[in-house]
Amino acid sequence: MLPPVPVLADYGLSPRHGFLPETLPLTHLPDPYYNKWEAIAANLQALVLSRRLRSVIDHLPVLSTIGLEHEAEWRRAYSLLCFMAHAYIWGGDAPSDRLPMAISVPLLEISDHLEVPPVATYAAVCLWNFKPVFMDEDIDNMENLATLNTFTGSIDESWFYLISVAIEARGAPILDLMLTAIAAARKDDAKTVTRCLVGFAELLTDLTNILVRMHESCDPTVFYHRVRPFLAGSKNMAEAGLPHGVLYDEGTGAEKYRQYSGGSNAQSSLIQFFDI
Repeated sequence: MLPPVPVLADYGLSPRHGFLPETLPLTHLPDPYYNKWEAIAANLQALVLSRRLRSVIDHLPVLSTIGLEHEAEWRRAYSLLCFMAHAYIWGGDAPSDRLPMAISVPLLEISDHLEVPPVATYAAVCLWNFKPVFMDEDIDNMENLATLNTFTGSIDESWFYLISVAIEARGAPILDLMLTAIAAARKDDAKTVTRCLVGFAELLTDLTNILVRMHESCDPTVFYHRVRPFLAGSKNMAEAGLPHGVLYDEGTGAEKYRQYSGGSNAQSSLIQFFDI
């Protein structure tokens, strides 16, 4: 017997936003207790350029996650700490193979809560890192999107992330469309299946048209030399200076090095949904 056709709501998904959050990402954590995180993220580029980031983070207190309530707050905190972590690792003259407790302790707790790895994933830099320029306009429009945080402050970096956001938003209706097709196929409803497949093809064309806009504002040279290094993970990075990975300091003295792959558009669930 075939399993039931999945219901999007059961997985926290919606026909309107797909794998993007139903509630727009927070632009700032509401509890002032976390202002230190917000301040560092807001000044990330200046701190990296002045080589002061590591010193500032080394003097941060270890903040508790007790003030995080709604999922949007957990996601915002995760994104902030991932940007801080990768800037700390890759933002010096040589990579750091250790993350201080001020980042490690809350990041590990938040990652466990969200069930994501403690590294700058596609979710951290794309899915939970955007805002609409105008609230009454669609978020599948590149001209109505802005990033919340970046490593470099460059248009190239923002554009790279936002292309993915627009694709996720424009492709969201495909989820419900293809689930409808699956249900129709089980009933031998060829007419509905055909209609859904035609709609799928049309939306894929829309997504392709968004993707080909990448070069409009994301120069490959800038991306490769300035942006991409910050997105690197700690797995198979011996040649880059992390032969063992990264040690997430929890203050126990018994920590072991961890290795994680960095963020990649291959982590997009929407793209993988197409294959399924």
